[in-house]
This record gives sequence, C-alpha cells and structure tokens, in this order.
Amino acid sequence: MDVFENTAKELFEAGANLTYTNDIDRREEFIRVVLSALNLRPLGETKNQAEDRLQAVSSLERRKVLAAAKLAEQRAQDLRVALAKQKAKEAADKMMRE
Repeated sequence: MDVFENTAKELFEAGANLTYTNDIDRREEFIRVVLSALNLRPLGETKNQAEDRLQAVSSLERRKVLAAAKLAEQRAQDLRVALAKQKAKEAADKMMRE
C-alpha cells in the first residue's frame, strides 16, 4: 500500500486530479507511474523504453528540469552582475591612476 500512497502523493503534488483525466499526456503519465510502481510496463516495451517514456511525460521530471534551469539562469545572472561590478571597479581604478 505504501507504493500507492507515495505514487498518489507524487501525482497530487504535480497537478489537480482533473488534469489526469482530461489531459491525454497526464493520463499517460498517471498510467505509467502506476505501472512503474507495480514493476510492470506496457506490452511490447522494454524496461528501458518504459523508463524513458515515463521520464518524457513526467510532470515531476519537468518540474525538476525547470527548477534546475531557473537556478542555472540565476547563477548566470549573478555572474554577469559580479563581472560588471568588477569591470566598473577596474575602470574606476584606472581613472584614478591616470
């Protein structure tokens, strides 16, 4: 029962219940998550194919990727700001020497 409880919790965090019945991609995600939790896979798919397809339709994976991209963009922005400050400081130091 823990498998179903954890699976339901993960899916709940990813979207509203109606999302999983009205949206074809979310419906596929729901089915694949449940099959994966039961160590089953769709007929005709290898284990790797089933895992790859689950990753492709996973709301949770998409959220992780978006969060990582947002973090990387923030780091890049922080670096740009730090470099601009450094250049301004170097320019000011150069002006003081001249």
